[in-house]
Amino acid sequence: WRHLWKYLQVFRFDESDFDYRKKKFPLFVNAVLALRKSRDIRNSHLTLYEDYDCIDMWLHAAVGPHLQELSLTSDDPWVRVTLPPSLLMNCTNLVSLR
Repeated sequence: WRHLWKYLQVFRFDESDFDYRKKKFPLFVNAVLALRKSRDIRNSHLTLYEDYDCIDMWLHAAVGPHLQELSLTSDDPWVRVTLPPSLLMNCTNLVSLR
C-alpha cells in the first residue's frame, strides 16, 4: 500500500497545507511528479499563494491525452501562469479548464 499513490491519476496540490516560510511546497510537488509511475494524469488541481519557477514544469507534467480537468487557483496577482500551447492540442479529453 505504501507505493500505491505512485499510480494515482488525480492530484490536488494546495499550498495552504504547507508552512509557507519553509518553502517545502515546491519540493513536495516536484517529488510527487517525479516519483509517480502512471504518466496519465486525469485531474490536476493546483492552489498557489506564491509564484514558483516550477509552475510551467508542473503544467507540462499534467498535459496529455487523458487530462480531463485542470484547475489553477491563486489569490496572489504576482503568480504568473502561461498555459503551454500543447494543452489544447494534446488534451483531447479536456472538459474543464479553470
